Amino acid sequence: MHTRTATSITVQPIRLVELEAHALAYVLEGSELRPALSPKATECKAGHAPHGFVETPKGLYALCEEGVGDGPITKGHKYNVDFYPGGHDESGKGRWFSMMPQCTIKLDPDELKALAEGEPVNLADFIRVFGHRLDQNYEDWRRTLGSTGTNHG
Repeated sequence: MHTRTATSITVQPIRLVELEAHALAYVLEGSELRPALSPKATECKAGHAPHGFVETPKGLYALCEEGVGDGPITKGHKYNVDFYPGGHDESGKGRWFSMMPQCTIKLDPDELKALAEGEPVNLADFIRVFGHRLDQNYEDWRRTLGSTGTNHG
């Protein structure tokens, strides 16, 4: 790990609670097609949450705490959020989760903005710190978002 280059770029976090409920309903509705998940699933969490977005003059960019994202997001090029079902094992003590997403919800810029929650977070704090890959993702986003013509970075 290395010290991250400072930036004033901020990420607007989004709330996913309602989307997680929709994803769980979708997974349970189709559980006869995936019997291993059947009614055992009690939750459906977004992978690498939290997610957020950055508005720039060149468009809206979206990313998760791992520094994985896309942009600019448009009506035709939506941001994909994958959801992973999970729950408790039969004993009620252990937890399980699917290794593969079972639902993807695609969000356009207006939908992302409607999910905004809380105060913006500095990009350096939004992308979690854990090794070279995440530090590199941070630097890539800092350069990409700083080159969009914003006065953030």
